[in-house]
Amino acid sequence: MTAYFEGADEFVFLDFETTGRDLIGRNYFDNGVSKNDATQIAIAWFEGVHLRSAHSYIRPADDYFNLKSWSHASPDRKHCINAPRFRELYPILLGNIGDKKIVAHNAKFDSQVFHDSMLGIMEQPIKNEWIDTVTMSKQYLPNAGPCFDTCDNHCKGHTLKHLHHYFGFGEFDHHNAIADVFALARIFSIMYKPKTDYTKDWLFI
Repeated sequence: MTAYFEGADEFVFLDFETTGRDLIGRNYFDNGVSKNDATQIAIAWFEGVHLRSAHSYIRPADDYFNLKSWSHASPDRKHCINAPRFRELYPILLGNIGDKKIVAHNAKFDSQVFHDSMLGIMEQPIKNEWIDTVTMSKQYLPNAGPCFDTCDNHCKGHTLKHLHHYFGFGEFDHHNAIADVFALARIFSIMYKPKTDYTKDWLFI
């Protein structure tokens, strides 16, 4: 697919899926609960006008396989049992990400997953700038209108699924990191406003 826009090569689009569970039963979204439990990652970036992508399931720590259940948003465990560990993937990720700005939908979550995953393998967290499309959407579209039939509960108009519908792209396989990252690129291409200095262009008088 392509959703090329001015300045697109400055960005990389990223989505993590996780088990959504804490090993000792705390609320997963409480402060201080580790997010070193990634089960899937997808990234996409532009080469010229074409959007390239890379994807992998991830095998989390063995203790996560002993839990009764994982989040409904996570891929099935069968996809993760023989998948590479994050340690094997991170050199490839860093090579593709470089110094690009990282775009994610709810970047606070994805950046914490990346941060905790890096700490889990005793590596320094990356220092790239993160851009959150949830925040962007609230500024770009303060009133996103009523929910669509397939929107999640308590959608409030700024979920990835809602925005994908709102901008006319329709359904996609939500909570599959590959589909999510392409959906992310599509909505970002609409909301992003490049700050181009056109005064440097030639003027013909």
